[in-house]
Amino acid sequence: MEPLNRLVIHPSFKETIDEIQKINMTMTQLSKQKDFDFSSITFPPDGKLGIIEEIRSINLDAKNGQEVSKEFIFSGYDESKLHYLSLEGDAFFTTHSLLIAAKQEYLPAIYLTFYFYTRSKKITDISPLIKYSENPVEDSNRDYVKDRSEFLNEWALGESILFIDGPLIGGNMTAYTIRLVEDLHKRGAIPIFFVKNSTSNLVTDNIPELKNKYNSDMHWSFNQLKPGQRTNFFIYRDEFNPKNAKIFCYLKAFGLNPFHCTD
Repeated sequence: MEPLNRLVIHPSFKETIDEIQKINMTMTQLSKQKDFDFSSITFPPDGKLGIIEEIRSINLDAKNGQEVSKEFIFSGYDESKLHYLSLEGDAFFTTHSLLIAAKQEYLPAIYLTFYFYTRSKKITDISPLIKYSENPVEDSNRDYVKDRSEFLNEWALGESILFIDGPLIGGNMTAYTIRLVEDLHKRGAIPIFFVKNSTSNLVTDNIPELKNKYNSDMHWSFNQLKPGQRTNFFIYRDEFNPKNAKIFCYLKAFGLNPFHCTD
């Protein structure tokens, strides 16, 4: 596992910075921490929701997790993004972080990327590394998903449980994420996806006794759960694309709002 303890730079990282220096950029604001906004990520409209367990609150036991941790290696993935605005375009730095807990030590692998997007074809003619984009935020998210898949495919361990910050199904991320899951499964890795503060209405729109009573699934689960509890498991399937399926629940950590948890 020693090779995991490293920082990896995107192959064109330095070259891209060298190329945009030719632009003589005019910055319009300092860098901003840019969180990925998953609130607009929607489920395909042709899906169906099913109930795996009786609708109820279920107590979680940390001791069970301790026992599982003796059998599997646990790891977690998250990202951090900086957004720079200039008159000439948008620059995005993204740090992909994988932290592996094994043998009472933590081994990190960090992947750093940089992209510059502009609507000026005159500027893109300067270098193929400068990207033309009508929607820089959307295109940067697409590049993020591609890079995340390549990074985790290379560095995530087989026979492990991997926690990933972000949704499993939704929007233009779905195809890349499903392909990543299939690749990880081939190596015996089990990815579990988390979304904090989810605005989904998947449960409250499809369970008759909950419909029109709650503003969102989070509203329902917040009132349903006590800290240290989860909801029952649900299953979601896209009728026209069977690969778009997931088993999920909501859980409430101590002092926090419910998480949307997907396997």
